[in-house]
Amino acid sequence: MADLAPEQSSRFESQEDIDIVQALSESEVKLIDGWLMSFATNNYQKVAMLVAKSLSLSHENKLLTDVPDIYFGIRVEVLVDNQLLEGEGDLTKMRSSEVRLASH
Repeated sequence: MADLAPEQSSRFESQEDIDIVQALSESEVKLIDGWLMSFATNNYQKVAMLVAKSLSLSHENKLLTDVPDIYFGIRVEVLVDNQLLEGEGDLTKMRSSEVRLASH
């Protein structure tokens, strides 16, 4: 089950979207994270681009197609918090923030 902080829940357009996210299993969340990481590079790119590519892959594979894009963006924030990605800008704004693979 995916947990959302109150400030994250407020970003969704509907309770239905929140319900969809909260019903995700741990393996489904890991799948989303894997998609996001698969498109990350050593160069900074817009969070919106990573999310769009991951959503496209989701639809191509007919998996998790009802998960809202906002959640994919929230997962990018988690990946940054976990130091798998490095971010620049306000990560809550997908179009104006950027991420790249973390350089350890």
